[in-house]
Amino acid sequence: MCWPRSIPAADGRHRDAGRFLPALLLVLVPVHAGADGLGRTLYEQGLDDLTARLEVADLELPSTRVPCAGCHGAAGAGGREGGVAVPAIQWQRLARPLASRPAYDERSLVTALRDGIDPAGRKLHPAMPRYAVPDSLAPDIVAALRQLELSTAKGVTADTIRIAAPASGNGDARATIVRLVLERYVEGLNAKGGIYGRAIALVDDPTTAFASVARPGASAAVLDLWPLVEAPSAFRLLPDPASVERAVLAAARADDPVADRLDILAPGDRPSASAIVFGGPLSALQRFLTDWPDDEPLDVYLLDQRLENGFLESLPRRAVGIHWTHPLLPVEAIPMAELAGLDLAAGAEPIARAAWLGASLLEQALRATGRRLDVERFTAAARGLPPTDIPPFGRVDPQRGLSRVGLARFDLAKRTVERRWLPVP
Repeated sequence: MCWPRSIPAADGRHRDAGRFLPALLLVLVPVHAGADGLGRTLYEQGLDDLTARLEVADLELPSTRVPCAGCHGAAGAGGREGGVAVPAIQWQRLARPLASRPAYDERSLVTALRDGIDPAGRKLHPAMPRYAVPDSLAPDIVAALRQLELSTAKGVTADTIRIAAPASGNGDARATIVRLVLERYVEGLNAKGGIYGRAIALVDDPTTAFASVARPGASAAVLDLWPLVEAPSAFRLLPDPASVERAVLAAARADDPVADRLDILAPGDRPSASAIVFGGPLSALQRFLTDWPDDEPLDVYLLDQRLENGFLESLPRRAVGIHWTHPLLPVEAIPMAELAGLDLAAGAEPIARAAWLGASLLEQALRATGRRLDVERFTAAARGLPPTDIPPFGRVDPQRGLSRVGLARFDLAKRTVERRWLPVP
C-alpha cells in the first residue's frame, strides 16, 4: 500500500491531508468483572419467562420490555425517566439505612420488586413495574446490584461517555478538521438521545476517557492515528496489506497481462511489460525515470511507499503514469451532505470523510455493546460488528477492513491526476 502524505487536488497539486485515517483505540483501564447469572440478565435485558405488571396502565407484559436498566441506567445511578425521578439502586446504597426507611436485605428487595413495598412498608411509585420474581432469584439480583458501581469503565458515568479527540486550535489543520467533524457527529447523536441515554462528550485528555481517536499521551499536533487501526482492541479499518498488494497487481495486469512486481530498478533498465508493480525505494524510481525515454509508455504501480509532498512533481515529464493507493481517495464531486456547512479548507474533505467513518463505527460498536459499558464488552462488540456499507468508502468489515481503496494515477507528461476505487478481495 502507498499512503501519501498529501492528497492531490484536481490540478495535480498536493493538499496536506496525508496519512491520517481516524481509528478507534480503547484506553485500556482496569475494570471489575460484573456479576454473572440471571440477576444481571434481569437487570440489563429482562427475562423471557418473567412477567412485569405496570400499575399505571393495568398492564402485564414480559420483563424484557421493561428491564431495570431502562430507567435506572447501566450503572444503576438513576436520573429522570418520563418526568419521574428514578432513584439510584446500587446495592451499596440500598443496603444503607436511611431516615425514611431501614436497609434493604434480600427478602425486602424481593418484596419491593414483586409488590412495590419498601422496607418501611411504604408503597413505591406506581411507574415502577412489579416483577414476578421468585424468592430463589434474590441472591442473583443482589449480586448484580453489588456490581453496578464496579462495572462501569473509566470515562463512563450514568449519563456521559467521554471520548478523547484531537484538540483543535493548536495550529494543526488536520487535528482541527477531525475535531470539527467529530463535534458535528456527536451533536447530532446527542440530539437523538445519545447512546442509551448517555451523551457523548469529547475531551482532550485520553487518560480521562473511555475510548480515544488519538494516541494516548501523544501530542495533538502529531495526530498520528494511523498505527492505531492495528491495535488489538480497535476495529480494522484498513484492509490487510497483502490483500491490497494482490489488488494492485491485478490492476497492473489489467494494463498488461505480464506485469509483475519489481523491487529493484536502475537507470537503463527496460522492463518487459508496459506496467510494473514497484516495491523498492522511491529514490531508485526517480533515478530510473530520469533515464527513461520521453515517449515510451509505462505505468508504475507503487507499493508501501509514502509519497513526500512534491515528489511526483519532481519527476521528469515522461509518458509515464504513477499509480498509488490511499484509503481516502477518490473524493466525489458532490460533498457529503452530513458535512455541509462545515468550514473545510480545500482538500480537507478526505480527512473529514474518514473522521465521519470512524465516528459512525464508534456509534455502532457502542450501541452493540449495550447499556453496561466496559472495555471487554465494547471490544467484543466492535469485533462482532457485521460488514456495513458506509458511503463513500464502501463496505467496511471490522475484521477485514475496507472492501476497497482509492487508486490514483498521476500523468507525468500532463501533470494531471485521475482517481478511482480499487476493490480489495
